[in-house]
Amino acid sequence: MQYVYAQLKGQFPNLIGWHCLNHHLELSVHDATEGCTEINHFNFFIQKLYTPYSASPKNRRALETCASELGVQLLKIGKMLDVRWVASSSRTVKAVWLNYCALHAHFVSTSSDVKLNSKEGAQCEGMADKLSSTAFLLNLAH
Repeated sequence: MQYVYAQLKGQFPNLIGWHCLNHHLELSVHDATEGCTEINHFNFFIQKLYTPYSASPKNRRALETCASELGVQLLKIGKMLDVRWVASSSRTVKAVWLNYCALHAHFVSTSSDVKLNSKEGAQCEGMADKLSSTAFLLNLAH
């Protein structure tokens, strides 16, 4: 933004730069949460959850199957605290909360899947452990 603004300001000296208010708010939230370890841990968890399921139809189908077996409609889990609107972070937290049973069941069953290599199994076991920790649940509920 600054680069484009600088070029335009060079051509139009009376130009006034103005950030979108929503974008400015999101940047402020991002800066405010930098030092909060609970939010950083949750954001790291969301990134580990988002990456393999947004890029792999196979992983997404496995999670959707698990959700359907539990009678849960799977909500989309997006990124958090990215340079996007604050509402997207709120939707992501809500999606994890409402999909909690399906996510936990999926990670528990996947961690013991003999078709996976030991690294993938350990990652799934770690995700299930993280989901079942009291601290994680308390942070998610707030």
